[in-house]
Amino acid sequence: RAREASWLVTAQAAAPTGAPTKKKKKPRWRNQKTATLVVRQLAYAATERDVAAALTVDGRAPTIRLVRDAASQGDGAAGREHAGLAYAVFSTEADAAAALRKEGELVAGRKLRLSKLDDDHDASGRRTAEAKARPRPAAPDAEKAAAIDAYVAARGLDETLDDGAKAALRAADYGVATRTCRDVAKKLAAGDAAVANPSAYALGVLARAAREAPAFRLAAAQVDALVEAATARAPTLLARADVD
Repeated sequence: RAREASWLVTAQAAAPTGAPTKKKKKPRWRNQKTATLVVRQLAYAATERDVAAALTVDGRAPTIRLVRDAASQGDGAAGREHAGLAYAVFSTEADAAAALRKEGELVAGRKLRLSKLDDDHDASGRRTAEAKARPRPAAPDAEKAAAIDAYVAARGLDETLDDGAKAALRAADYGVATRTCRDVAKKLAAGDAAVANPSAYALGVLARAAREAPAFRLAAAQVDALVEAATARAPTLLARADVD
């Protein structure tokens, strides 16, 4: 018993004194709306450390919250760390404004897209219930498909083409789809035997256009540069107004 009492006294003396150490909490984002930026189009391999390093202002790094979704978790993530979206909260509004000028910097091979936290988000950085309930704007592909459907109807082909042909038109480039519609409508008006089956004819025109399409598309800036170079080489033969 004496030995047990001696061991108990020794153990009590060795035990740490004072209040137990509390686990450090992550910084809260409440009331930080004006000092928060939304980071979009992140590379899936980008980490919190990568984003924080890119947005550091005079040695002051922001706190980064990567937004994760179902596709970025579990066995099927395949190198995807998040949903390509993050929030960056700074210690001051001035730092956030300074970091906003870092728009376009590369992180993990992709350019940063930055914006201020708008009214669709609350002070904690989460989207509000009103924003979630609001219908999202139509995607460009959806707008293009609707425009092609309207063009098909305007050409009087809505009842003529079957669902397969209409789906193929929606999937095609807008210019190709409208040219195909004009071709079909013109041949139908002329009574051309080639459009005995308008849907099959339309699919054939689309397939031919896909085969003949260029392998790449030039950007507007590239076109402008080529035009400027051409007119500079032969100013007496070609003017910019002619090209336009």
